Amino acid sequence: MYFSIYPYLKHQFKDENGNLSSFRVLAASAGAGVFAAALDTPADTIKTRLQAGQTKYSGILDCITTTYREEGWRAFTKGLVPRVLIISPLFGITFMVFEQLQRWLLPMKRVPLENIASDFAAIRRSRVAQIDAQLAIKYGIQLDKPKPSAAAADQKSLPPPPAAPAPASAAPAPAPAPAASTKPK
Repeated sequence: MYFSIYPYLKHQFKDENGNLSSFRVLAASAGAGVFAAALDTPADTIKTRLQAGQTKYSGILDCITTTYREEGWRAFTKGLVPRVLIISPLFGITFMVFEQLQRWLLPMKRVPLENIASDFAAIRRSRVAQIDAQLAIKYGIQLDKPKPSAAAADQKSLPPPPAAPAPASAAPAPAPAPAASTKPK
């Protein structure tokens, strides 16, 4: 969640020249930290209850339904304020320092955080390919390959395009020679 919100806020906080001061980076990253902490709190509440070692819950869904039934929806927001007050400045300072170090140490090689989603997608595709190869080698099985889309299937079923006509400037082809008669005389 954080890495989805942070590039957006960074873009919104740019000045009229398109630059970001350290304070604006701090504000963007702290703001993204507020959203991420607030949106993640219900999942963190469930995780904490499951890790507490109580045998009260048989699984995630049981934890959610039991908590809601016994305590209501407000139980999922317990600890929201302290969490936001800790995570927001933590992310703000971390990414302000990260961006400033990038400016000082790598002025020509800035790594835009906007591309991080595509980087993770590439890593995931690579790892799936590795797992597929390992399964094929060890067990002789392969993961299901995605089926081609309907548009791709339509493209495959189309006949090939007709051959292009010869250019007009080319010499005409010679007329075929008359066939010799094979009738007996």
